[in-house]
Amino acid sequence: MVTYKIIGGDYKGWDFGGISAESITLLGSRTRTGIFSFQTEKIELTKKNVKKVELVTEEMKKKSAGTAAKSGAAGGLLFGPAGLIVGALAGSLVGKNVQEVCFICYLKNGKKLMVQGDNKLYKDFLALTL
Repeated sequence: MVTYKIIGGDYKGWDFGGISAESITLLGSRTRTGIFSFQTEKIELTKKNVKKVELVTEEMKKKSAGTAAKSGAAGGLLFGPAGLIVGALAGSLVGKNVQEVCFICYLKNGKKLMVQGDNKLYKDFLALTL
């Protein structure tokens, strides 16, 4: 069974609250400075605010490795070490009958998130770009 996870980007650590034909809901919580209560934040991803969705490919994996080697950093192209590791995994699975994939969702507000899930979740995100 594949677990849906947000593994990088601006919403790393957030959870999926719900998926429908029109939107995908992300749920996260924050601690207010100086206050010991948690605040839950909900973001609806819809056709209006999703710019593009991109599958992590072998080429992206190679760029990530090259970028990390040239800069001397142990990070990936977009999302640091997690991006490099997941990119390697997802890139090797592209074009095969896979259960688990990794993709990047770019939002119109400039934020992004890297998601690990299955082909169905990827298609749900892609539908928001049409």
